[in-house]
Amino acid sequence: MTGALGGVAVRPDGSNINPAALALLKFMLPDGTYLIPTPRTVNKAKPFAQQGFSVFTEPCHFSENQFLTNVDYLARQNGKIAASFFLADDGQTVTFPGNGLNPSGNIPGFPSPSDSGFRVFSLAHTYTLRSNWLNEARFGYVRTRTRAEAQTPFTWSDVGVAEGEMSNNNELPSLNILGSVSLASGFPRTIAQNSFVFSDDLSFVHGAHVVRFGGSVTRLQDNIDIQGLGSFVVFRSWPDFLLGLSAAVLVIPRGAYSFGRMEVLDVVDGQQRLTTFQIFLAALRDLARTLGQNQTADLLGSLLLNPEGPQLHDRIERYKLYPTAYDRKLYCDLVDLDWDGLRKKYPDSFYKNGKVLESAELPLRAWGFLRTEAETFINTTNGETTAARLDALSAALLEDFQVIAITLDEHDDAQVIFETLNAGGEPARSYGPCSQRCLFTAPHVPVRMSKS
Repeated sequence: MTGALGGVAVRPDGSNINPAALALLKFMLPDGTYLIPTPRTVNKAKPFAQQGFSVFTEPCHFSENQFLTNVDYLARQNGKIAASFFLADDGQTVTFPGNGLNPSGNIPGFPSPSDSGFRVFSLAHTYTLRSNWLNEARFGYVRTRTRAEAQTPFTWSDVGVAEGEMSNNNELPSLNILGSVSLASGFPRTIAQNSFVFSDDLSFVHGAHVVRFGGSVTRLQDNIDIQGLGSFVVFRSWPDFLLGLSAAVLVIPRGAYSFGRMEVLDVVDGQQRLTTFQIFLAALRDLARTLGQNQTADLLGSLLLNPEGPQLHDRIERYKLYPTAYDRKLYCDLVDLDWDGLRKKYPDSFYKNGKVLESAELPLRAWGFLRTEAETFINTTNGETTAARLDALSAALLEDFQVIAITLDEHDDAQVIFETLNAGGEPARSYGPCSQRCLFTAPHVPVRMSKS
């Protein structure tokens, strides 16, 4: 039994099943059921990923409480004060949530409770100056707030997967086996908006004519706290899942091609793998320079940076990979600076002997670890020169490690394409051919990453 694209087969005795996949299959929910359930019915006439069938029912709950009051006070014969207040609080639980990476789940155990609050207050003062003069002042306040949580039965570290803490990647796991199981955590966030309005109108009546003067001031305040999107891994088939072979990198062009400009691709899936790969290239390039192998360093550098030219209309386009805002600055420094430059810019992240601290940010720790491991490999010469060992490591990294890139049209539905690749979705019609190629066969193409 091999994966969707062939290759390594799952051994009959299961000896090459990935330990993390085995841990997920054995993982049990608090109610004693398995996280990935045994199918309730099996139809062997269907494709393998769809042979098992189960139905789950978990109701979503919603409740709301409201309060409304109005007060009118006649302060004097020519003046009135009116106040109004409305309150609404609600709570709900979505039992099969989704997030920005995996929009829909079909496995129970990932509830997403949320609550919202609404407040509306207004205060008005109406005053008659004379029989033909009227002034009305108003103050209004509106507040809306919503908070969503994400509850997950496991973290990646619980099943032996090494995942970082950035963007709650470890705490918010999502997984999809195309055409079959889809684990989707919620999207924890808090959004609050406050609106303040003050207005004053002065009206003058003269015969059949009315003249009105006035003005208003409005202030809007938005407070957004996004705790993280989590992480998402896709497998094309059950054998790929069992072997731990996740799906290809999925990219979508950003707009139509324009002559004289750099083509930009948004990465839908594969951000972490691409970032790790580029950090490894940056570390190996710095090591090559330290060893005086400038030709190898330049070759590695051509895979990190685009050549200068009129096609670069923005400084960020010089980077082949441009990460999200969270770790963008540090990533660019890892590409632009050498070991000494990084120590000078981030002195609190290095020991005095030059090694990277364990408390340093994860991209910098990864850079230091990969560089140190590469240096250890190169210095273990076994009769070979360091230059030969460096070239062998570079060749293994670039020739033997291949990344399949599936490039979609900007109007294509990425989820539908994934389903189609696994013969579990709609037949391919107008999507055009999906190109499968090594990432670095197009050295002029930069990639900007986007998680939102």
